[in-house]
Amino acid sequence: MKKIRWKVGVTALVAAIALLGVACQKEPEPKTPIQPEPSIIGSLEPVHPDESVEYTFNERFSLGNARQRLEQIRESSNATGEAAMAMNNWTGAIEGTLLKQDYLLKKADFELAKYRLRDGEITQAQYDEIESSFRKAEADFKEFWEGFGISD
Repeated sequence: MKKIRWKVGVTALVAAIALLGVACQKEPEPKTPIQPEPSIIGSLEPVHPDESVEYTFNERFSLGNARQRLEQIRESSNATGEAAMAMNNWTGAIEGTLLKQDYLLKKADFELAKYRLRDGEITQAQYDEIESSFRKAEADFKEFWEGFGISD
């Protein structure tokens, strides 16, 4: 009987110490929000009177516009023979670079979104949209890669 009382007493003491330890734990410090850098758009001047800074930045310098211009270069090239092969290599390198950069940027955005979703900074719908954008960039780059070849 003494052993049982002793075991119960020790168990109660251990439980009390554990509860005291939990009760005395310090609350985690709230995370200081990290402020994003302001967009460079506010410090840029228009490059042409008929085109806003926003249009130039977001449309003229977009992946889609760059790919359209590459296609125009390919179509307008009168190069033949070795010059045509070189043109193909050059435009392929540019297009591959653009798609790679788009993929890497969207991958970084997606990785950040995982933490932001976990911390309640974005909604599931916002996360899903970011993931979808990343998956598209990933598929676009992979499709380009699989069709790319170096002319020699």
